[in-house]
Amino acid sequence: MYAALTWLAIITLWKSGKNVKTTWILLTLFSILGLYSSYLYPFLLFSQVLCIFLFLRKYIQPFLLTLFISII
Repeated sequence: MYAALTWLAIITLWKSGKNVKTTWILLTLFSILGLYSSYLYPFLLFSQVLCIFLFLRKYIQPFLLTLFISII
């Protein structure tokens, strides 16, 4: 469930083209919940990092901050 919500947040960023603070907060929250609820979630994070690096380069810094917060 959290995997779908995080992908929804990433797609929202991609389609809107705006760096919305609430989207980053939701992405961080859903990533934290996903990491604590499923042992397969790190593989999903890898695919999200790949998507951000390939298609959404202007959001690399906020996404890495989100990823860092989620992992800690």
